[in-house]
Amino acid sequence: MKKSGYAENIRNFKAQFSFQNIHVACADALKKRGIPKKVVICGMGGSGLSAKILSLLSKDLGIPVPIESHKNYGIPWDTEKNTLFIFSSFSGDTEETISGFMEALKKKRIIAVVTTGGQLKKLAEKHKIPHALFPKDLLTPREAVGYNYLSVLSLLRICFPKITVTPFSSNSFPTSLEKHGKALAGKMKKKVTLLYAEERFSGVLDAWKINLNETAKQLAFANYIPEMNHNEIAAVKSAKNTIVILFEDVRANPSMKKRVRISEKMFLSENIPTIRVSFSGKNLEERVWRSIALSHWVSFFIAQQNHTDPAKTERIEQFKKIMRA
Repeated sequence: MKKSGYAENIRNFKAQFSFQNIHVACADALKKRGIPKKVVICGMGGSGLSAKILSLLSKDLGIPVPIESHKNYGIPWDTEKNTLFIFSSFSGDTEETISGFMEALKKKRIIAVVTTGGQLKKLAEKHKIPHALFPKDLLTPREAVGYNYLSVLSLLRICFPKITVTPFSSNSFPTSLEKHGKALAGKMKKKVTLLYAEERFSGVLDAWKINLNETAKQLAFANYIPEMNHNEIAAVKSAKNTIVILFEDVRANPSMKKRVRISEKMFLSENIPTIRVSFSGKNLEERVWRSIALSHWVSFFIAQQNHTDPAKTERIEQFKKIMRA
């Protein structure tokens, strides 16, 4: 994929949020299993991002059960039988995700699949497992997070018909995000990035970290406020060649806003570049997705600055090849 194609994918990000792009098969099989008491989304990297995002937005969307993330082989050993497992893999060939699918199938758990094809699609079709398919559109898994999110929602709406999804308006992803992303990228180039936000925004931090690691090929690490105030803040003097991004929600409680301000002062007192980035938007869903779109732009422009292809992840593919050997 050319760099210009990657940028165009970001500009078209909003187009992913249409249920018309999602094809659901074997839906009746999910209806017959009854209403689940919990949802566990099993997926690695970009394919697993929707779990924490949906957990954050569950109240606004009307999802009445807890949503958890599983990023490992198999399935969690302590889950009850009325748990819905959604196995998410962009390629359909992710080793860890397939291992979980096979274990859940053997244990006769409630299963659904989100993918674009591959082995996971074949397994779902063979065993008549409910599955949601979305188009690849020359995207990488991390770029397709909107498709993935809506695919999971398509399956959840079968179980919970009262789920409501508000269509994004034309102002949901303003063109100013591209300019903002380029400005941030200029300050972050070749620096180890430390990302901090409230724990409830962990899914957004994961998206930023994944995009910086994979698209920009730049090290990034994430932690949460107030947890980081009890450990990492002690090591600020040794944070060399780093930049700190502090995310602040406009609707955060006063104590959280105070913690962000104090943390910022402490980093700046040690001459560590620190940028405060606000979650902006008319509602929580828009604030989340605008920030994720911004992370795409930041990572894309850093990749340009570093003269690296934003789409390729050669080290990851090399690792997978060695694992298969």
